[in-house]
Amino acid sequence: MRKLKDADFMKAVEKQDMKKVMPFASHAMKTEVKARGREALELELPFDESGMLQDLQEVIKLQLRISTVEIVDADVEHPRGGDQKRSAATPGKPQILFFAEAFRA
Repeated sequence: MRKLKDADFMKAVEKQDMKKVMPFASHAMKTEVKARGREALELELPFDESGMLQDLQEVIKLQLRISTVEIVDADVEHPRGGDQKRSAATPGKPQILFFAEAFRA
């Protein structure tokens, strides 16, 4: 971890981003790298995660017993918020937000 923190490219990372990078890197090094090797450090998955979730939309709705599912990219701001969840999303670890619709009589 010290080598990562002292690396030249890390000096260009802003302080607020560093607060996200280091815990993620620490977790990745302790768990993911041990289990999956170098592949765990890739920034992209070897498959289309969004496409897979889109394909499984009906299964997701049935399993969760909900009527609608909206799958959006974490890079796109959502009109209903969820910025904290968006920033926590990483490849292979999507974040889930649940919104309740107002009951219409």
